[in-house]
Amino acid sequence: MPSMTALKSNHGHPIDTHESFPFNYLIDDWTILPGSSVEIRKGAVVVRRGWVEDATQDGGILWLSAGQGEPRRLYEKAAGFHVWAASEQTALVYQDDLRRRSDEHSRR
Repeated sequence: MPSMTALKSNHGHPIDTHESFPFNYLIDDWTILPGSSVEIRKGAVVVRRGWVEDATQDGGILWLSAGQGEPRRLYEKAAGFHVWAASEQTALVYQDDLRRRSDEHSRR
């Protein structure tokens, strides 16, 4: 059974990552994210959920589209933001996993 990790939303309420929402897969390669529904976290705080509009070629920066009363916003890996996606987004998870394995193999 997956571990039950409690996070705090931006309103301070705990969020159970297994039961309450599907954003349960950390994505390392941000270049594959445009067009995907994601959750942005900083530490254990959920900062925002939304659609990735674009990402830089090096994968260090992405933009979430404006929506749900929120403006278009830029997020940087270097600033400590992490991107989580639903494991149900099978193609996205598969691409990220392939990229990780390729990177690990090239470091050997």
